[in-house]
Amino acid sequence: MRSRARTALFALLLLLTDAIPASAAPESVAPRTADASTEIAYVPSAPAPLGALAWREPAAYAYAASDAPDSIPSEITLPGGSTVLRETAMAGVAIGAGFLLDDTIEPGSGENTALDDAGQAIGSPVVLVGGTILLALYGWQAHAPKELNTAKRLALALAATSLTVITLKATTNRERPDESDDLSFPSGHTANTMAVATVLDREYDGVVPWIAYGATALVGASRVVGNHHWFSDVMAGAVIGRFFGRLVTHNDVARHNAAHH
Repeated sequence: MRSRARTALFALLLLLTDAIPASAAPESVAPRTADASTEIAYVPSAPAPLGALAWREPAAYAYAASDAPDSIPSEITLPGGSTVLRETAMAGVAIGAGFLLDDTIEPGSGENTALDDAGQAIGSPVVLVGGTILLALYGWQAHAPKELNTAKRLALALAATSLTVITLKATTNRERPDESDDLSFPSGHTANTMAVATVLDREYDGVVPWIAYGATALVGASRVVGNHHWFSDVMAGAVIGRFFGRLVTHNDVARHNAAHH
């Protein structure tokens, strides 16, 4: 019992901690032009993991002058194998811990309670998609590019997460603990809420990430307590949402790291 509890705690800490950087930013270089007194400063920018997922136009460098030296390569490829392996290991530990704890953390009978209703509402498409649309409208009306870009990333993360969840539900056919249908694995409410929380965590500082992850924890707990999902469904949903939230914000984190290196 204690061993399983420690495993679950470790898995949750892995999911809710953003300790692993999205990519390692190389050092900035200042090559000299023909005029030795003039330097062209540029900052390498990490390429998107998937070009189709980049909302901003990819550029290998940001130059402080219009002409670039001929010796600069047109593209930089950063090694990311170690990060991928760590992310895969974290996902495996989290989902494995969920299955190990299914018999220990049994679904409750709290359907239609305050916790269940709150989780249903927060993790619903109406709230998550509606909030994304409101953020986009605000960014557009207020001419706030950060909010507009964040809304785009939220929309992309939600779309990718939802598609993955729907596919897994249709292929696994796992029965819910309340025996209402065979669409238990994974938890869509948890997955989508975690995707939103991960994007907000990577885009904003301060109290925003705390609120976002707190809402995700509430949604995940409500899905088990309300007898809608097994614990492993919730853990798998959290892994999926975290993955897509990190994927769509990869470019922003890479640029931030490069700019502050």
